[in-house]
Amino acid sequence: QVRVNLSQIVLNTIFYSYFYIIFNFEYTSPGCPFTRPGDPGPYTNLISTLSFKKIIETINFNNIIIIWDETAAVNYIIWNN
Repeated sequence: QVRVNLSQIVLNTIFYSYFYIIFNFEYTSPGCPFTRPGDPGPYTNLISTLSFKKIIETINFNNIIIIWDETAAVNYIIWNN
């Protein structure tokens, strides 16, 4: 066991995500080839970056199912917009 003072531990929660225009809708898992970065997100104004707010809006508006990738250990979504 490692003895670490709890005041020295920092936990981080990510409230943004990167997105890309994928090359082939037949292969959509994390790490798949993409044609280009996504357009700037409406709340971030950064290329290929969506805020947590926009991610939730996109999921709710488009009735999207969140997919868990065990190997990459990430959630991801796919939508055509």
